[in-house]
Amino acid sequence: MKIIVLLDFKSSLSEAGLAQFAVNVYTRMKYNPKFAAIKTLIDTDLKDATDQYNTALQEAADRSRVKVAEKRLAQQRLLDVLETVAAHLNIIANNNEATVLEAGFRVRPRSQRSDADLEPVTGLSAQSTIPGQVTLRFNRVPLARMYSVEWRSDDEPNWRNSTYTTARRAVINNLTSRRDILIRVCALGSQQRMSAPCEPVRVFVM
Repeated sequence: MKIIVLLDFKSSLSEAGLAQFAVNVYTRMKYNPKFAAIKTLIDTDLKDATDQYNTALQEAADRSRVKVAEKRLAQQRLLDVLETVAAHLNIIANNNEATVLEAGFRVRPRSQRSDADLEPVTGLSAQSTIPGQVTLRFNRVPLARMYSVEWRSDDEPNWRNSTYTTARRAVINNLTSRRDILIRVCALGSQQRMSAPCEPVRVFVM
């Protein structure tokens, strides 16, 4: 899988420019069905990080040391969320540059593209012993910083982002009981490195 999403927003934008970039990405991705698989990431994580950063920018206008420090923390959180969104976008786009542009990101020059260098997750197992809940376990991937968990039912075309974890264990909550679902995990590393999604496993939700 080639890395085609450019991460220039991390260094090339002013503070106000970063805020506008985040709003643009949120607006473009929220209402586009292509990105339904990461709806929770967009609607919750990205929106919250964007709102907090905008608030912090306004409050830091008086140059208070405390407010400036809070602004820097909010900025770093927004950058981290945008980098996570970019990693998922790279998977969804599957080398389609138009999809990247639709999301509001820029495309990495072809000369700078490289293959993902993280191994896929192995040893994924899933078990449901509590109604509406599934517990996952899997093997650690070298160089991975975190793992993204996705699921879908057989009749759904898109994967839903469920949660992120830094451990080799995750829990998916609020599932509909008494049906089968498919679950897969993707490893995420630094500098937008990622693995291909692992082979999905099927589990019956209690």
